[in-house]
Amino acid sequence: MRLALGAGPEHVRRLIFHNGMLLVLAGLGAGLLAAASLSRFIASLLFEVKPLDPLTFLCAPLVLVLAAVVLAG
Repeated sequence: MRLALGAGPEHVRRLIFHNGMLLVLAGLGAGLLAAASLSRFIASLLFEVKPLDPLTFLCAPLVLVLAAVVLAG
């Protein structure tokens, strides 16, 4: 629709990428909040990993964002 109304292909690509990344970031935020709030339950499922392990809480979202960028690009 936007192409038919005169928008350039690059503009449409950026719009789709931007909207997709907003959804990814919203999902990551909700997931991190849920994981942090359920950390005591998660601790009973993990072996030798702290419930709020900073490396895990940093690497997992980073990998997910990287995968979303690669797949969207």
